[in-house]
Amino acid sequence: MYHNTGFRVMNTDVSVLLWSTDKDVSAAFATVRNFFYRMHNLFTRFDKNSELSALNKSGGVPFSASVELFDVVEKALYYYHLTNGLFNPAIIFALESAGYDRSFEAITDNLQPIPRVNKVPVMDGILLNRELMTIQMPADVQLDLGGIAKGWTVKQAARMISVYGPCLINAGGDIMTCGTIPGTTDWSLGVTDPYNQQQTILKLMVNNSGIATSGVNKRKWKKHGVPMHHLIDPFTGLPSESDILSVTVIATDSIEAEIWAKAVFLLGPAKGTDMVNNLDGIESCVFTQNGRVIFSKNMERYVQH
Repeated sequence: MYHNTGFRVMNTDVSVLLWSTDKDVSAAFATVRNFFYRMHNLFTRFDKNSELSALNKSGGVPFSASVELFDVVEKALYYYHLTNGLFNPAIIFALESAGYDRSFEAITDNLQPIPRVNKVPVMDGILLNRELMTIQMPADVQLDLGGIAKGWTVKQAARMISVYGPCLINAGGDIMTCGTIPGTTDWSLGVTDPYNQQQTILKLMVNNSGIATSGVNKRKWKKHGVPMHHLIDPFTGLPSESDILSVTVIATDSIEAEIWAKAVFLLGPAKGTDMVNNLDGIESCVFTQNGRVIFSKNMERYVQH
C-alpha cells in the first residue's frame, strides 16, 4: 500500500512516497526526516555553527571532516574537474554579492548597488586526505554546497528507506526513485510547466533514476531594480545570462541529475543539449525563455504520451 509524508527542510519542501505491505511505516519516515534535518544542519552556509561554516573558516589548515561532509566535498571536486570548472561551488562570495546572503525566504528586493564582478576562485587547491578524513582549503576559497548536498541527501535517504519497499523522494525537484511498485515498471512523474507553474507540461516514466530541475523561474529577486538569480556563471562571477528558463535532467541518481542540470543551464540550450548527447545515461529537456522546448536525443523514450 502507499504511504506518504512531507516536511520542510533545506529551504524546500520534501515529500516521501513509500510502497510497503507494513501498515505502520512511521519509524521509516522518522529515520528519513531526521537524516534530512541533520544534513541541513551540517551543510547550511547560513548557520555559523554548521560544519560547512567551520570548514569555510578553516583558512588553509587541514580540517577534520565528518564522513558526510568529506564525501560531498570529494564529489564536488570530482564534478568540478569533470565539467572543466563549469560546476564550481566556490561561488559563495559571488552569491552574496548578488544578494543571496541569507536564506532565500528572507531575501527582499532592495536598492543596493548592482554587484561588482567577483572572480570565482578555482577549486584546484583543495586537498583531500581520505585516510585522515581531512579537507584543506585555500585561504581564498569558501564553498556553497547547497545543490550537490541536497542531491546527495536525497540519494542517501532514498537508499535508507528503500529497505522498506519501493520509494520516491522529492526535495524541491531533486528526485530519486528506488525500486518499482508491484504490477508496474516505472514511476510516473510530472514536470511543472515553467511558463505556468499551476500546470504540468510533461509526464516522465522513470525507474531507479534521479531527476533534477534547474531554472530561474523560482529563485529570483531584484537588486537595485535589476533581476538576480542563484545560478552563478563561475567564469563571470555574475548570475548567468543563459536564455534557458528551466532544464530537467534524468540521470542515474539525484547527484548526477543535479550537476548536469546546472551545467546545461550555464551552457545554454544548444551547447548544453550537445553536451548531454555525448554523455552516457543522461537525458535533458530544455525550456527556453522564448518558449522553445528542446529534447536530448533519447529523452523522448521517457515521456509518457
